[in-house]
Formats: sequence, structure tokens, C-alpha cells
Amino acid sequence: MNLELLLAEAEESSSGIDLLLPATSELVAGIAAFAIVFFLYLEMGTTCIE
Repeated sequence: MNLELLLAEAEESSSGIDLLLPATSELVAGIAAFAIVFFLYLEMGTTCIE
């Protein structure tokens, strides 16, 4: 019975877009980290290719 109650609560509390996107703070941190790594590879990669 506890499993059924847990599944019912999970279905009520989450919708489609909430399941797809992370929390806002995690999204901002991920974008910032991606930008730093992207620009580092861009700078290092272009100097190695030339």
C-alpha cells in the first residue's frame, strides 16, 4: 500500500516539463561550466590547428 501511495504522490507532484528540465540553479551552473569549457577548447584548439 505504501508503494501505491508513493506512486500517486509522484504523479501528482510532477508534470512533463518538470521532469525534463533540471532546477534553475543547476541549469545556470551547467550552462556556465559548458561555456567555460567550450571557450577553453576553442582557444586551445585553434592554436593547435594553425
